[in-house]
Amino acid sequence: MEPPGRQRRLRNLSAASATLRLVWHSDPDIFLTLGELTETYEAGWLSPEVITDIYSFYCQAVGKVASTVEPRSLQHYCRTTIRRILYENNQWLPEGIGSIGIPLKLQSYLNL
Repeated sequence: MEPPGRQRRLRNLSAASATLRLVWHSDPDIFLTLGELTETYEAGWLSPEVITDIYSFYCQAVGKVASTVEPRSLQHYCRTTIRRILYENNQWLPEGIGSIGIPLKLQSYLNL
């Protein structure tokens, strides 16, 4: 049996990973590269080892590894735009998605 502290850490890591993936899918910005993360935080804030660990967690959570920055897909921009417009019109998520009368498959896509 695992020690209670380890179980709690694994559960927290899993929750953090799921949360990061959800945020990444709802954000219209592009994927971060290791170079960008290093450039931002190595000026005395974090060691290269810690930056690499953070980046590994990030890549695993969002399910993507990139060596160059590429724009997000048009589909992704459409999803985030629709979600933003619903929010701006007081159509709270996820209820607002169900209220606009689109097929279930599209509702699922918009719900992330």
